[in-house]
Amino acid sequence: MCHRAGGALPGPDLRHATLLDAMGVCDVDPVLGDLGLADAKLIAPGHPESSALIARMALRGEGQMPPTGTTTVDAAGVALISAWTAALETCAP
Repeated sequence: MCHRAGGALPGPDLRHATLLDAMGVCDVDPVLGDLGLADAKLIAPGHPESSALIARMALRGEGQMPPTGTTTVDAAGVALISAWTAALETCAP
């Protein structure tokens, strides 16, 4: 309900049917801070260690994603998105 066109928050469109290059996250500088990541991007193709989206998923406390409703990291979700990011070579569809 948040990260979609017309959702509760402006910005990325993370719906599954949205093409990667139209999501507004691939190779884009994070606007809420880099979390101390080297060469941080929201999604850094081929580099999950530099991807702020993944870091926020793995974080609990200030800056975590989702921001409310959970105190536990979804380890399987973090692993899935990390593997997908590692496999990306480009932001092009």
